[in-house]
Amino acid sequence: MTFADKSVHNVASDAFEQLRGCKEILQQLEALMIALKDSAPQHSSQARLASLGAFVAMDHASVVDCFIEDYERLLEGGVQ
Repeated sequence: MTFADKSVHNVASDAFEQLRGCKEILQQLEALMIALKDSAPQHSSQARLASLGAFVAMDHASVVDCFIEDYERLLEGGVQ
């Protein structure tokens, strides 16, 4: 492995760690929104907004997870 290969590998590794961190934060945000929804009066604007926030956070966490899987597969030489 050349120095350039090691550098690319290090950059990719750092990028994956950042993406995993993003995913974790989005999952925490989803949990927070669910807690807010559960503590709000049923069918209130607050409950509906928190429910929407939970859905958006969950959806974005899923997208980030897919990016991680796709990029790892590409770096390993796999074909989509």
